[in-house]
Amino acid sequence: MADGGRNNQLTKTAVVLAALVLAAASTQAQSKSRRERTDTDRLGMTCTQILKLSSTDWVAKFVARKSGEVSAGAQENAATQPAVARTAVPPDITIRAISTYGKCYDARTERLAAALGRSGKGPLMGARGDFGDFENALREFETVALQDSQPPADSVKKAYAALYEKQFRYAFYQSYTEEGRKAAAAEAAAESAAAAARTKPNTAGSAAKTAAPAPAPKPAPSESSSLKPGAGEAADSPNDRGTPEDAVAQFTKTKNRFGQLLEALPPDHAHEVHSSFGTVLGSYEVSQDTRRDLYLYAIFLLEPASAKPFAPPPF
Repeated sequence: MADGGRNNQLTKTAVVLAALVLAAASTQAQSKSRRERTDTDRLGMTCTQILKLSSTDWVAKFVARKSGEVSAGAQENAATQPAVARTAVPPDITIRAISTYGKCYDARTERLAAALGRSGKGPLMGARGDFGDFENALREFETVALQDSQPPADSVKKAYAALYEKQFRYAFYQSYTEEGRKAAAAEAAAESAAAAARTKPNTAGSAAKTAAPAPAPKPAPSESSSLKPGAGEAADSPNDRGTPEDAVAQFTKTKNRFGQLLEALPPDHAHEVHSSFGTVLGSYEVSQDTRRDLYLYAIFLLEPASAKPFAPPPF
């Protein structure tokens, strides 16, 4: 009986060990499969290399590699107009491309946040909490706008919306870097100069313009820089800051476009979208550049797929 008991115990132990081995092997196989899928979806590129491309250029590259059915014309559209491109390629391929870019973008943001934390120069708990409130309000607005837009957004538009929303978290941490602080100071100086120019008599004319400091040059796109301009960005696009006076004119044009899109909605939807957007603007103190980017993001959410984009993508 004792031998029988020992044999049963050994059998149970062997079964448990076998199950553990099989579970470990299964986990390793799943992990390997995920890594292989990630490597495949990056097309053999690193995240640094991917982020050197604009998001739409990356989508075009991914689609060209993954879908043999995409015509040259559709690939060209994918590099300039995501809304046009998604009618020509399988949605799942486009969404995979967007997801890959988004993961790389998130990884860069997390590295920046970690570096700031180690240096002691990052945002304090209160600032992070305030930004969290802003981010929650922004995501609620995103949901409302995509749902109330005419027609409601499809899965690809939602994927692009989630991707472009990431710009604000990166910009938040970027503002705590030395480069970000200098840019904020330059922006404040430019805004003061523009305000002074508006209040001075016209007879001051050229003297006022001469006294106004020149706007800070936009840094070349890099992994450590702020948001990159979209592919093919024109000099007069809403993403171009130009002089303080130009920036004011472009911002006015941007707000007018947002108003036009609201007017095109049914009254109840327009009220809901406007109210939700007001919560975003009122929940967190943002720079003028970020406020402009919020309007551009709202315009992207509300624009119908058939419309010519008001502005290039943010990155």
